[in-house]
Amino acid sequence: MSSDKRSNKLLIHLDEKKIACLKWEEMSISDVCDSIVDCVNKTAPTVDYATQYKMIRTTNVKNGNIDLESVKYVSEDVYKVWTRRSTPQIGDVILTREAPIGEVGIVKTEDKIFLGQRLIQFRANPKMLNSRFLLYSMKSPFMQRQIQLYEGTGSTVSHIRVPDCLKFKIRVPDSSIQNKIANILGSIDDKIELNNRMNKVLEQMAQAIFKQWFVDFEFPNENGETYKSSGSVMEWCEELGKEIPKGWTIKYLKELVAINERSITKSYSFESIKYVDISSVDNGKLQRLESIPLESAPSRAKRLTRHGDVLWSTVRPNRKSYLYIHNPDPNMVVSTGFVVLTSKLIPSSFLYCSVTTDEFVQHLTNNAEGSAYPAVRPETFGRFEMLVPSTDVLERFDDIVSVIRKRIANNEQESNVLSELRDTLLPKLMSGEIDVSQVEL
Repeated sequence: MSSDKRSNKLLIHLDEKKIACLKWEEMSISDVCDSIVDCVNKTAPTVDYATQYKMIRTTNVKNGNIDLESVKYVSEDVYKVWTRRSTPQIGDVILTREAPIGEVGIVKTEDKIFLGQRLIQFRANPKMLNSRFLLYSMKSPFMQRQIQLYEGTGSTVSHIRVPDCLKFKIRVPDSSIQNKIANILGSIDDKIELNNRMNKVLEQMAQAIFKQWFVDFEFPNENGETYKSSGSVMEWCEELGKEIPKGWTIKYLKELVAINERSITKSYSFESIKYVDISSVDNGKLQRLESIPLESAPSRAKRLTRHGDVLWSTVRPNRKSYLYIHNPDPNMVVSTGFVVLTSKLIPSSFLYCSVTTDEFVQHLTNNAEGSAYPAVRPETFGRFEMLVPSTDVLERFDDIVSVIRKRIANNEQESNVLSELRDTLLPKLMSGEIDVSQVEL
């Protein structure tokens, strides 16, 4: 093929792309939404017990999702007052206006939820806009730039005003293109969500086995019967004030693990690191791993980890910022804001279950220093008293739970790959750079 023909073919291809982009109409977001509703601009009075009425806060909205695990609860009367403008329904897109600014999530539940402060709700007009397409549009560079453009400076934190939220522009293709893009990106998010649900169940299984074996003492004995119920030998433990299986002992955590064993030295060989800070870890999940040159790394990037280590944030232990490390990258480095626990005399599966119990969290919380910024010293971790089973029981527990931990890690790895794929595709799909008109779904 001649160079002229190749050039003409390329120009035709580029022209087709331009034509595809031109078919996307730029519209005001208020023209394609049935409603755009701000929150009630004061804090709802909450109750200290669970009810069916849940308040969404800015911290619950992240990465396209709305987390209902850590919500605040209110009474029915308060719920009625705070939903007088609108009751969120499936498909509504929620945007954070402040602290942080620009996070979005989509409502996927019929639970009785309502907006806390600094949130705004967008309800797509179904005749004009696919609600999931609206979600991905608000995550796109085109709309995120608008959010940053309208960002104002408040007395303490950056924010975006409600009137400015009504001025957003959105690029709208025809409904078939919207549906295809929503299905492509949505199928990736659905798989990630499935992996998260599976991992939640697997974590519950591991904790249930831990409780059955080491709290209720109903592990299988040599005859395959549950130990305590079958009348196996128990003996009195003075430290715990109760009977425990014969041969089990009480030890301090510092006798069983190494604390902050490894750190970066002058001989460290990697020029770039994968850095984990406190904000990227939440209740057993690694939300973010940042690749940065070592010379640009923050001064807190010092601690090194290996497979089976457990990270625990020393700050605000009630937030449960802990993580199990499974086959880390060789250049993974974590903040000195973490304590790194390395198993020496017990399996790492047993260690992780032991230091994520309510009892352990309470130990840290009770011994934290400072009211505004409570923090725990590394030696406080070491002073925790643990019941240590026999080696045989520990090995049998590890045989079961290490398989669960591996499956959890595999699911997380798959989700990380899918997240990267979604984040790569999203700007190209939402700009029309990738033409999906011929894609069959």
